[in-house]
Amino acid sequence: MEEVLASGAADMIGIGRGLVVSPDLPNKILDGGSHETVSLPRVTTPVSAVDRALGSILVISWYEHQMCRLAEGKQVASSGDATVALMSTLRSHGLGALAPRRNSGRK
Repeated sequence: MEEVLASGAADMIGIGRGLVVSPDLPNKILDGGSHETVSLPRVTTPVSAVDRALGSILVISWYEHQMCRLAEGKQVASSGDATVALMSTLRSHGLGALAPRRNSGRK
C-alpha cells in the first residue's frame, strides 16, 4: 500500500472489503504485516443470468450481509455465494434494492 501511494498511482487505499473478510486487518498492518495479501471472495449466485444482471448489487449485498454477521458476533461466510445476502437485502429493502445506487451522469 505504501509503495502504491508513494508512486502516485493512487491517492487513497480502501480497506473496507478487506476489513470485512479479515477484521483484524488494521492490527496486522500496524504490526508490520502490511505485505500480507487479503483474498476477497468471488461473489456470485448459482444462476449466471442473475450474476450478469445484478453483478455489483450482489457484491454490495454480500458485503453488507457479512458486516451484519460480524455485528452479531458471527463469522464471515467462507464462500462468496450471494444468494442469502440477496434475499436478505430484498426482504429488508424490497425491489428498490435492485435499482442502481449511483447516478450515471446521463440526462
